[in-house]
Amino acid sequence: MKGTPSIPAGLDADALREWDRLVAERQTQPEGIFLDDGPLIELAAHAFSYRVKIERLARRWGLSGAELASRDWKEPYVVVCHALGCTPTIPNVMEES
Repeated sequence: MKGTPSIPAGLDADALREWDRLVAERQTQPEGIFLDDGPLIELAAHAFSYRVKIERLARRWGLSGAELASRDWKEPYVVVCHALGCTPTIPNVMEES
């Protein structure tokens, strides 16, 4: 059934931004967005937020995110983005003050 899924509770700020980005991208696709896209978008948003946290921690330790992160966060995120027909993004983590 077509329609925009409700924003799930418990998304942090990074996950919420990714949720909004994926919903907007999905809405521009010819087939549109469906209510049952919600769980997939939520999974991608949580995986993206997890990666942002890894990047911040790596910077604090003076490492690159790739040195600290395994591929475990990325695989579900990329698979879900492709299933939705959305473009995966790389977190742009700014230096914390």
